[in-house]
Amino acid sequence: YNEASGAYTPRAVEVGKAAQSLREISQSVTVVTRQRMDDQALRTLDDVMAQTTGVAREESWLDTTYSARGLTISNIRYDGGGATSTRSGSRSQDMAQFDSVSLLRGADGLFGAGEAGGVINFTYKRPLVQRQTQFLLSGGTLNNYRAELDTTGALNKDGNVRGRLVLVNHDRREVAEPSKLKRQMLYGAVEVDLAAQTVLTLGG
Repeated sequence: YNEASGAYTPRAVEVGKAAQSLREISQSVTVVTRQRMDDQALRTLDDVMAQTTGVAREESWLDTTYSARGLTISNIRYDGGGATSTRSGSRSQDMAQFDSVSLLRGADGLFGAGEAGGVINFTYKRPLVQRQTQFLLSGGTLNNYRAELDTTGALNKDGNVRGRLVLVNHDRREVAEPSKLKRQMLYGAVEVDLAAQTVLTLGG
């Protein structure tokens, strides 16, 4: 995972069933790491896609569609799982829960994402052994206020049980009434080392 590495390039990308290096992937992939999201204050999926190379945005009254190479991007995947389709309101999905976001251009039919526009891959933040807590407060024009808490660490002495909690409260008012955003988000995850090569992860 890219968190705490300070890197703008990923060590591995989860575009299929397992993490791979960019050299092992035969298609074009762009990755927005946690460091870049923090540096540029990329809070939503729309913020990330606006900074992703080769992506065209078409913004409508209540939603935004994305395309690459002239084709609509309609597939998304979480942590290398099965592909699903983007839905209305996806553009406002909060990035506080993710370690990185990557875009694979072209069909990924081998792993169930056959649409030719590409697939957006989300990699969740995972619990860490070392204890750390981050607290973010931000404010801007149009009453755009945000508070974010992210805490993680080992839950036992041996460090083989780890937890993570992310809390977000975001309130933004805009000129157009339907564009108001009010969000309270809770993300939690627990990891347990069952054996040397077996890890159980539960999150929601």
